[in-house]
Amino acid sequence: VAHPHLAFAEISRRFHPAPAFLPGRAERAFIHPEATVHPEATVMAFSTVERQAVIGARAVLYPGAFVGEGAVVGEDSVLHPNVTVYARCRVGRRCTLHAGAVVGSDGFGFAFDPRAPAHVKIPQAGIARLEDDVELGSCSCVDRATLGETVIGQGTKIDNLVQVGHNVIVGPVSLLCAQAGISGSSTLGPGVVLGGQAGIAGHLKIGAGARIGAQAGVPQDVEAGA
Repeated sequence: VAHPHLAFAEISRRFHPAPAFLPGRAERAFIHPEATVHPEATVMAFSTVERQAVIGARAVLYPGAFVGEGAVVGEDSVLHPNVTVYARCRVGRRCTLHAGAVVGSDGFGFAFDPRAPAHVKIPQAGIARLEDDVELGSCSCVDRATLGETVIGQGTKIDNLVQVGHNVIVGPVSLLCAQAGISGSSTLGPGVVLGGQAGIAGHLKIGAGARIGAQAGVPQDVEAGA
C-alpha cells in the first residue's frame, strides 16, 4: 500500500471497534433540571451536568466527568473519568477527552500592584472551544480566554500533560506532543507539530506546517513550513 501506517490504522480499527454504550442516565448521576441531555447520550454514575448545559446525541460521560453551567458537549464526544468542562465552554462533535483533561480553567492572568505588593487577578471572562474531532490527552489543560475564545482547531490531537494558555488559537490538524506548552495569545497555523516539552512564548505566530523539535524554546515568530 502507498501509506503503510495509515493502512495499519484502518485495519486495526476494524479489529478493535470503539465500545458501544447503552444510552440513558444513571440514577447516581447529577443532571440539573434545566440541563438538556439528548436521550441517546450516556451519562454514567457520579458524573455532573450543570444548569443549561447541553449534551449531544451519543455523547458519553464517564464517572466523575463534570460539565459546567451553560457548557456544550457535541454529539458522539466522549468524556473519560474526571474530565472537567468549565462553564460556557464548548466541545465539538466526535471529540475525545481523556481522564483528567480540563477545558476552560482560568488563564494565568495577573496584574502586579507594587503598592501592596500583590498579584491582582484579571477576570478570565472568555471561554475555551474545541472544534470537531479534537482529542485531548490525560491531564492536558486548555485555558479559557481572558476575553473572547481559546480555540483548538478541527482534527487537532493533543497529547498528555499539554498546556494551552489563554487566547491561544491552534489551527486544524495540528499535533501537540507530551508536555508541550503554549503561552497566552499565540497563534498556531494549520498542521503545526510541537515536539515533546516544546515551549512557545506568548503573542507569537507559528506558521502553517511548522515543526518544532522536542524541548525547543521558541521566543519569536516561526515561518510557515519551517
